[in-house]
Formats: sequence, C-alpha cells, structure tokens
Amino acid sequence: MVEAILITFLIIISSVWILFKRRRNQSRYSVPPRITLKGKISNTLLSPFSRYPRVFDLVFNTSWFIFGHATLPDKPNIFKSLELDDLQNQAVRACGGIDDFGDDWYERAFRRVIERVNSASYSPIGKAAVHNFLTRRLMTRLRFNKELSLESNRGWDRIRVRRPVFVMGLPRTGTTYLHRLLSLDPACRAPLTWELYDPTPRIRAGDNFLSKDERLRVEYIDRATRALLAVTPHLLDCHEMGANLPEECMLAMGMDLPVLFSTFHLLIAKPYDHFEWDGTVVYQNYAKFLQLLQFQAETNKISSKSNKRWVLKAPIHLGLIKYLYKGFPDAHIVWTHRDPREAVASLASFLRSSLDFHEGSSSIHLDELGTDAYHFSQWILQKADTFLSDPDNSSCNRSHVQYRKLVDDPINVVRLLYNEFGYDFTSEYECILKTHLKVEHEKREKSCHGHKYTLDEYDLDEEIIAKDMTWYTDKYLL
Repeated sequence: MVEAILITFLIIISSVWILFKRRRNQSRYSVPPRITLKGKISNTLLSPFSRYPRVFDLVFNTSWFIFGHATLPDKPNIFKSLELDDLQNQAVRACGGIDDFGDDWYERAFRRVIERVNSASYSPIGKAAVHNFLTRRLMTRLRFNKELSLESNRGWDRIRVRRPVFVMGLPRTGTTYLHRLLSLDPACRAPLTWELYDPTPRIRAGDNFLSKDERLRVEYIDRATRALLAVTPHLLDCHEMGANLPEECMLAMGMDLPVLFSTFHLLIAKPYDHFEWDGTVVYQNYAKFLQLLQFQAETNKISSKSNKRWVLKAPIHLGLIKYLYKGFPDAHIVWTHRDPREAVASLASFLRSSLDFHEGSSSIHLDELGTDAYHFSQWILQKADTFLSDPDNSSCNRSHVQYRKLVDDPINVVRLLYNEFGYDFTSEYECILKTHLKVEHEKREKSCHGHKYTLDEYDLDEEIIAKDMTWYTDKYLL
C-alpha cells in the first residue's frame, strides 16, 4: 500500500516536473516580436482588417462614398489571401496596361511562394509588405520585358556580360563585406539597390533627365527603407541598407524567383521545395537584366558605369550554381566560408529580424527558427559541395575565402583573389580600400549597437553542429 502511494506520488511529481520544464522551455523559446511602438500600434489598428478582410472593403467603400465620390477606385484589398491572377491584374493596371510577362517559368515559383505566404501567420504590416513585394516584382517583370522591346533599346542583346564575379556563401559568412570591398575597384561595377529594384527609367528626356530619373528612383527606395526601419530598426545591426549601396542579385532575380526579405524566412524550412527546380531561365533572364543595365550606361555615356567588370553577390547562388553557369558560362565564383557554429547562429538571428517585421502579431518560436536555419545551412552547403566536387564541373572557375582571414586582413584577401582572377590590383584600388576600411572602423567604434547572437538562443547545440559539419570544416576551413 505504502509502495503504491509512493509510486503514485513519484509519477505525479514527475508529470508536474515535465509539464513545468516544457512550459519553461516554451516561454524561453517563444518570444514576442521586437518591433517599435509605432509598429505595435499599426498592427493593432489594422488587426480587424487583417482578421476580416471584408471589413476593409466595407470601411473603405463606405468612406469613399461619404466623402462624395461617385465611383469606387480600383483599390486592391491587401489583407485578402493572395492569388497570382489578382496580383498579375494589379500589376498590369499599375503599369498602364502593359501585359507581357514574358516566359511563364515564374508562375510556378510565385504560386508556390504564395501558397506558403497564405498558410503563414503574417501580421497586418507583414501582409501589406509581402503584397507590395510580390506586386512590385511582377510590375518590374512587365516593365523589363517592355524595355527590351523598345526601338530605342535596339542592340541591347549584343552587349556581353564577360567574366562576372559572383560572391556567394552561406548567409552571414561575409558575402556582403567582400562584395562591397570588390565593388570599390574603379574597374568594377556592382549593381546598386535602386538599379536592381527596377531597371526601367521613369524620366527619359529633358534637362538633366538622367540625374532626375535616378533621384526619383532613389527616393522611392529611401522611403521604403525608412518604413522598414520604423518598425524594426535593429535590422541595421544585421545588414547595412541604402539605395546607393551594392545589393544582392535576388532583388532583380525576384521577378522570376521571389525569394527575398518578405519570404525567405518561410522558404528555408523546405528548401528542396523551392530550389530544386531547373533555374536556367532565372539566370538567363538575369543575364539580360545586366545586359540592359550595361547598355543603358553605354548609350547614355555614363563613364563611371561603362565598360566595367560586373561584381555580383547573393548567398542563395550557392544552391543554384549549376544554373548560374548556364546563364554565365565564364563566371568566376567566390565561395566564402565560416565556422558553421557562428554562421548558423548569425543566420537564425537575421531571420528573426525578418519574422519580427512580417509575423509581428504573434509569438516567434526561436527553437523552430534555429532548426530551420540549421537544416537549410546543411542542405545548401552540401548542394554546392556536391556540384563543385564533380569532376565534370572541374572547369568551373572558383575561389574560396575564409571569413576569419577576410576579417583579419581584408586587403590581402582581395589581393590574393585578384591574382586568381588575373586582374591588376592597382595602387589606386589599394588606396581606396585602405580609406574605406579606416572609415568603416571609425563608424564601428562610434556605434553602440552590434549584431549579437548565440546558438543557445535558438535551442542549437554547438557540439552537435560541430560533429555534423566536420566534413565541411575539414574540407574548407582547415
């Protein structure tokens, strides 16, 4: 009898302890989004429309008639579940009736992304942002195809993108840092944010039309950046942003493969669902994109952008190298490497910032985020290694850069890369690098912020990662 009571008591205590531990873990890894008061107020005010999209239509239509308007404007409901057909129609109307989307490869990618977005718990701000992102990518696609067909652009296809350099690597391994160092060479050109977002001029004639057009498009990017930082200012701790800064290829490639800030955190959970397709068309279209930018610079006699070597960058290229070489057969890739224990934690932290902005009305599960970041890292590293280790791909030009060496001695790393590229590392370029690094060092010294993260925050185990990734560290980091 006593024994039975003791056993029962122990079972109860054990059950209570398990529940307590589980709840403690849930509270530890389930955290509220880090957004500003402005973001919280906006999400709260927009919440009824987000939960009940028809309420948005009712309120908008009623207010429109109250203020004396006879007909309703063609205003999309950004809180409804997304449909590609609706987004396409909205893009056509926004572009004044232009309706040639070109090849239809993009539709499969957009539909898959839309499916994931509709099943996610986006906040009201997040819904507005992802709606804008997808619509704008479709608008860029329309304008881009129209631009290629213009009589004034005849000859763009005779432009050659020769020996472009692609910087790639697991996110958070120094790809942005290296890319911006390489972009400082006067002999090189890296596409800027405002150029990648949309290559189509808005102003084509008149006094100083080139500078006016650039200013107009830069101002749009600046407004969008301010809106983003007004909700999640800590994003700047992870990634420096600006209309006139070199940026990732995915901004342009998004018109085919919509994988960027608004959607990337969703897609890494099952990367094989999104990045195992034949991406040849994506890189062929990106080659045309760069041809158009180069054609515009040469036609308008912009000496700072004409006859330059392209320096490009996106971490996601690592999972698509096979198709990159189909679009750019003479490309030289630079693969950056970092201790996976550091890189995975940093990636998880960056993705958390995306979740802060887009899914900011609910809790963020850091343990799930950590698992997704880790599995994605394993997948993309293995995929790149498999391709480059194949003897059939031995002719593909490639270089490797270790993150620690890049941080410790960036100029020497760049000099060694130039030796591999066969480029001239000029004294002018070296002087530019030294000045840039000095300025950046002074900025960091004055900054009170920084990108801080640990594996433990995301329920990741350092020893497990070290063991699982031994093949990678032994091959690329020793």
